[in-house]
Amino acid sequence: MNSPEEIKRFVKERFPALGVNKSLQIARLLYETGRRECRDYRDVLKSCSSENKGFKELKKELLKKRFPRACSLGKKINPHLPALESPAGREADKSHWLEPENIYYEKGLSSSQILSRTANRFPEARTRKIDSLKDFMDNRSYDINTYNRRRKSMFLIKENYDFIKKCPCTSGCVCCGYSILNAGFGCPYECVYCYLQEYSNMPGITLAANITDFAEKLSKLKGKRIGSGEFCDSLVFDDITAHSEVIVEAARKHPGLIFEFKTKSVNTDRLLNMKPASNVVVGWSVNPQHVIDRSEFFTPALNARLEAAAEICRAGWDTAFHFDPIINYPGWEKDYRDAVELIYDTVPPERIRWISLGTLRFPGGLKRTIEVRFPKTDILNGELLCGFDKKVRYEEDLRADIYRKMSGWIGLKKADTFVYLCMENPRVWKKSGLKPRWRWE
Repeated sequence: MNSPEEIKRFVKERFPALGVNKSLQIARLLYETGRRECRDYRDVLKSCSSENKGFKELKKELLKKRFPRACSLGKKINPHLPALESPAGREADKSHWLEPENIYYEKGLSSSQILSRTANRFPEARTRKIDSLKDFMDNRSYDINTYNRRRKSMFLIKENYDFIKKCPCTSGCVCCGYSILNAGFGCPYECVYCYLQEYSNMPGITLAANITDFAEKLSKLKGKRIGSGEFCDSLVFDDITAHSEVIVEAARKHPGLIFEFKTKSVNTDRLLNMKPASNVVVGWSVNPQHVIDRSEFFTPALNARLEAAAEICRAGWDTAFHFDPIINYPGWEKDYRDAVELIYDTVPPERIRWISLGTLRFPGGLKRTIEVRFPKTDILNGELLCGFDKKVRYEEDLRADIYRKMSGWIGLKKADTFVYLCMENPRVWKKSGLKPRWRWE
């Protein structure tokens, strides 16, 4: 039902006078409305009184069906209506998690501990020496299927660039001044909303062997907040990289900065065996189990993440939580309120340094990639429109309502919890009843 190719053929035959672009817009709206309403696209069209009144009227009516809340506000809406694509065998592989066939390592790393630990972790994989990742990448094409196969190859490299970079906060957002330590690229988890599936151009998962070079850069970041986890989960490979050991000791020497390990993993053994550092925080990305089951494949369950956080706190570390992305769906309020309550029932409130909130958002190009890789997902059924920063987002009043409710539920559990919004404009901060303030400044 509602296959992209079938809908495009149908629209072309039913409206032969429409040009290519108009035909694609109608096909897109029929497809999305059918999915949103769980109806066949033909039934959607039959329900339109303007079916025979021309393109403009038909599109207007379909937009009201597809974006009822946004259209009811009487504001001009800006929908993102790319051409439909068929998955055509490009779906994400959700049957196997991490079974690398090849471990590539750059010259000079043959006797490194990271290579030894990686080979021991994956004894079935072949180890192969390469001159450099750059040479390996030359003249190789990259597409969605390459991304789908990324868990088949691991690259151990000496990173010489982009050790630390500023968080790519888009224009118009309130910037929190976050910096990113880039010690790896590529994630073994399979999250439906992940921007890496559109952003990445790597044929595998890359891990930096020269983490001490990264740590030396921390001395230039006193007074700043820095973290890992933007391009690769901070802890999922920590048993083989031992990055946490080097980073913690380096951060300990620079008490003026705050370092955060962002993760969905429960791979915390190395941290548990270290003396805690007061300026190091272990932060978990969280969502209700309903969202995890449907959109965060291979990741630990919410209970497992929170138990790992509680254990970290018992060992003397502080923690943080990131509800990002928050996904709007029927029943989201109960699920997210329950998740907030579960956090405070599991983790000592005094050990929670901050909680961030951010609703689902992504660059326009990612929409088709998600549809192709996860054709059964329902996260795109929400009223997602082109926002102030050209990203596809929920309408801003809806976002503000979500943030008000979330911060309210958090405040009921602990009134002075530090809550901030991620990648939001000043209007939404104000509508949410929150003021930009940073405890790490």
